[in-house]
Amino acid sequence: MIEGRTIASFVWKLFDPVLEWIDEYSKYPAFQTRLIFELRYFNTSDSKGLLKVMKKISNIPSSRVIWRFQEDDEDMEEAGKEFSELVEIPFEFQVY
Repeated sequence: MIEGRTIASFVWKLFDPVLEWIDEYSKYPAFQTRLIFELRYFNTSDSKGLLKVMKKISNIPSSRVIWRFQEDDEDMEEAGKEFSELVEIPFEFQVY
């Protein structure tokens, strides 16, 4: 699960360890893999890192993204829809 606010000045310092973990995990993944995003804010630089994470996860069989957003957060809902169009992975949208 990736949650909270991302405002990384050096985006790859934040995402490189996650991408390395996914590489290791993908060698022996679980039967199903769910990556849950519950973000309140991310900036443009962070969106590149998030997209790279999603693309790596999409290479794992039986993986999917769960994009959670607050009911009144239209920007975050739209961001999830945009990501879902950029990657080959099933997306599930959940309002909380």
